[in-house]
Amino acid sequence: MLGNFMLFDKDLEVSSSWDGSHKSTKKDMSKFFDREIIDATFEFADRLKNLHLTLEEIALVRLIILTYTGQLSAF
Repeated sequence: MLGNFMLFDKDLEVSSSWDGSHKSTKKDMSKFFDREIIDATFEFADRLKNLHLTLEEIALVRLIILTYTGQLSAF
């Protein structure tokens, strides 16, 4: 999801693929997923957009996610 959030438009209720070859509406997605999951995904994407992350920041967060191996221990 991180990085792909740019492909979701909460106001228009559509999502597209990176190359623009596939577009889906919330209505189309609801055929395969619960509406709550779809709404949460669009909401999460909208919140990530509000952070105004640069491509470098997105890459850094992705790196942290990819290299994370387990749960945080209690301090």
